[in-house]
Amino acid sequence: MKKRKNEQISTVILSYDEKPGIQAIGNVYPDLMPVEGHYSTIARDYEYKRYGTLSLLAGIDLIFGRIYFSRIPR
Repeated sequence: MKKRKNEQISTVILSYDEKPGIQAIGNVYPDLMPVEGHYSTIARDYEYKRYGTLSLLAGIDLIFGRIYFSRIPR
């Protein structure tokens, strides 16, 4: 679909997705940075704190690539 000068596109194509029940978690302790000769990657502790769940609702305009999202406080 080509757009001429001063022409408006009247068609909108959205792709919409919902991801319900995502666990909202956070680290209890900060990450451990790599140490030369001992650890080659960032280390993370296995403990985490739960902050409940959330749902992500998002849509993308397939023509222009704009992303539309919604955040609703609980």
